[in-house]
Amino acid sequence: MIAHVPNYRELMKSMLEYDLLGFQTNRDLNNFLVCLRTYFGLESKDGVVTTQRGQTRLQKFPIGIDPKQFAEYLAADLSPPEQEKVSSLLQNFEGAKFAIGVDRLDYTKGIDKRVEAFNHLLAAEPGSISLLQIAPPSRTDVEQYRKYKEHVENAINDVNAEHGTDDWRPIHYTNGSFSQAALARLYRAAHVGVVTPLRDGMNLVAKEYVAAQDPENPGVLVLSKFAGAAEDFNDDEALLVDPKPPRRDRRRY
Repeated sequence: MIAHVPNYRELMKSMLEYDLLGFQTNRDLNNFLVCLRTYFGLESKDGVVTTQRGQTRLQKFPIGIDPKQFAEYLAADLSPPEQEKVSSLLQNFEGAKFAIGVDRLDYTKGIDKRVEAFNHLLAAEPGSISLLQIAPPSRTDVEQYRKYKEHVENAINDVNAEHGTDDWRPIHYTNGSFSQAALARLYRAAHVGVVTPLRDGMNLVAKEYVAAQDPENPGVLVLSKFAGAAEDFNDDEALLVDPKPPRRDRRRY
């Protein structure tokens, strides 16, 4: 991918002017090493690359959260308006199973593919689960992002029209923003956390969802294999999935 960037060789040489380069994931670190080998014939030894300038150490520094502090948000007071907003949302799911997705409204987050997967699930198991999708707008001044927002909202409306009833709506969608304390309550209430970006450097929502769970009765994290956070979870801690549609269906997109 870096070869698509203008002046990518100069960019990589500039990076090697530093004594230390940090990467979010082992995948990204290893990809950089492959590029150094491919374009400059450079090799690393014990995580160190030697050039005419000197030595550059490469290391993984994954961004994270303070799980204890995030769990403490569950006991934090909400403002009356936000408490009303959270209570109003949760009333939609009383006594029913629901999943939660929290993403910027960005095409890399794969929200449209999530909605399509949800559509297939409801076709196979009608009424089995609802989805609360929180998607604050992103880059609203860019036309392609406005079109993506319209595309996602049309897909949600189609699913609700096909599978909803007078008393039940499959997907509840909001562009509102929420405090960390409010999100912690919503994460705790949700039976499933859905974090399925097409590609993501890390994605802290996955870690926030886990931190908010009741240890005695935790929900299930469904996590894209292409999120950086996937390196921090094993198969016993998350259900790792490919968010893209099966290859035989991709020609439709």
